[in-house]
Amino acid sequence: MWWDLLLFAVTGLALYGLFLLACRITGFMRSRPDAPPALSLLVVVRNQAPVIEGLIRHILALHHRVPAFFELVVVDDRSGDETPGILQRLNRRHHFTLIQMDQFPGEQALETGLRFCRGEVVYCFDLTGRVRPHLVVRLIGRLLKGEKASPAGESCGITLVTKRVG
Repeated sequence: MWWDLLLFAVTGLALYGLFLLACRITGFMRSRPDAPPALSLLVVVRNQAPVIEGLIRHILALHHRVPAFFELVVVDDRSGDETPGILQRLNRRHHFTLIQMDQFPGEQALETGLRFCRGEVVYCFDLTGRVRPHLVVRLIGRLLKGEKASPAGESCGITLVTKRVG
């Protein structure tokens, strides 16, 4: 009887491993750099050191929970706090496009960020003022599910713009 339980457990673990492998392969093929994403999330930030790490991690976590294939483009608009260092550290561990506006003198952050977006649809979030991270993540989650999301009536410091590219 205990052999049957052991065989059942080993078989279950093997099937779980195959399932994880299939998910990994599918995710890898879905995020090939040459395949344009369905949409781009463009996030322009300035001086958001207290909230930026959690915000970026939550947005990237959505990549595994929603059906939409998206890219994340983060523009640091010449922050004077620890935001640039935090973003550089996160960018070494996670896949997103990071643009430091110090490298583009005289240019505007939004226009520069739009040049780097490859998605057919681009949602722009201006996070250069007071930010409520949980609201940003909730809005992005709704957008990625194909729902309409508007920060209207919310005092959140977010400007939401939809632009069709191409």
